[in-house]
Amino acid sequence: LPQVEPEIRHFFLDGVYMRQLYIPKGHALTGKVHTAESYSIILKGDISVVNDENISTRLMQGDIVYSKPGSKKAGYAHDDTLFLTVHKVTTKSCIENIEAIEDELSASTFEEYTNKLSQQLKLGAA
Repeated sequence: LPQVEPEIRHFFLDGVYMRQLYIPKGHALTGKVHTAESYSIILKGDISVVNDENISTRLMQGDIVYSKPGSKKAGYAHDDTLFLTVHKVTTKSCIENIEAIEDELSASTFEEYTNKLSQQLKLGAA
């Protein structure tokens, strides 16, 4: 299928990173594996979201959803949708470096997520 580059806006606050994603009506998308907990807020629109446990939820303007570490989502926009995800980040990534933030907060695969989790546990034990 044809690929569309999504419209993304980034917002920064000490210890908080917010990512706003515009999803046009009729488009599907998949996300990366989240390495930390987060909240998603539907600012506008209507979207069906399925998580890695194969649970599908229809979300509309005003809905707020919690995501645990290790979660991955896919979605289909029934209407133009503004999807805002709120992340707590470490100080090192709050320098408005999107690549560093994405590296800290996401993994491309569940294997990569498991490796990052193992590294965090090793660092915590040291």
